[in-house]
Parts: sequence; C-alpha cells; structure tokens
Amino acid sequence: MSKLNRKQQGFTIIEVMIVLAIAAVILLAVFLAVPQLQRNSRNQQRKTDVANILAGVNEYASNQNGTLPTQVCVSGNVVSIGGGAACGSITSKVDVNVSGQFTTYSIAAYAAGQTTAANTVKIYTAATCNGNALASGSGRSVAAFYQIEPATDQCQAS
Repeated sequence: MSKLNRKQQGFTIIEVMIVLAIAAVILLAVFLAVPQLQRNSRNQQRKTDVANILAGVNEYASNQNGTLPTQVCVSGNVVSIGGGAACGSITSKVDVNVSGQFTTYSIAAYAAGQTTAANTVKIYTAATCNGNALASGSGRSVAAFYQIEPATDQCQAS
C-alpha cells in the first residue's frame, strides 16, 4: 500500500526530450531567419542610398538649368555630384550622405549592354528602367544600375 500512496516527482526522460526537440526546432528557425533579415536590411539600405544619389542628381540638374552632372566625387560617406572638374567646387556640386554600401560610383551616358558589379552604383544619363534592366530614355532622364544580394541587377530611375 505504501507504493500506491507515494507521489511521483520530476519529469520523465520522454518529457525532457520533447522539450529539447521543440527548443531545437525554434533555434533552427531563428538561425535560418537571421541571415535573410540581415541581407534584406543591406538591400534596403542600398536602395535608399541609390534614391539619395538620384535625388542629388536631380537637385544638381535643377540648380544647373537642366544640365546633368558628369562626375561623382566620394569622400567617406559623402558623395558629391558635380559637373566635370567643378566637382570639388562648393557652388556647383550636391553632397549626398550614403551608408558606404557601395565602393564605386560613376556617371556615364547610356549605351546598350550595360553591366554592373557588386558594391558598384552607376548613374546613366539619357536612360530609364525597363523592369530591372536599363533602357534608352530621353536626354534628361537618369537611371541608376546596381546589384543587391544575391547578385541581382537592379535599376532605379529618378
């Protein structure tokens, strides 16, 4: 009779194993989701940087009676958009703050068959976007061509 009145205490090994299995599944889901979230954050920052650069190009063109810039100067996380040798001149440039996601910046006239590389943003004059590809545009149109992760070309027009 004494065995029947005794209370069981603690968890069985099966209960412990079930809890550990559930915890492992949750940790696996978190470890799989974190890199994707980081990649999405970097991609969103790249898109924001390109939007800022295109806004600077438009501001420069507005200040120069519609003349598009021909040069980009970079100093730290400040991109200066200007025309030719005057890029360093305070009166004829626009400074745009960026996050440093890109290591190479350039401005060129549109030509067919353009490509881009990782961490590079190219601003094309007389260009527009056709989906995520560059296309010929009017003389005053401007488009940016760059890559997001994983190595996907993006086109963004102003």
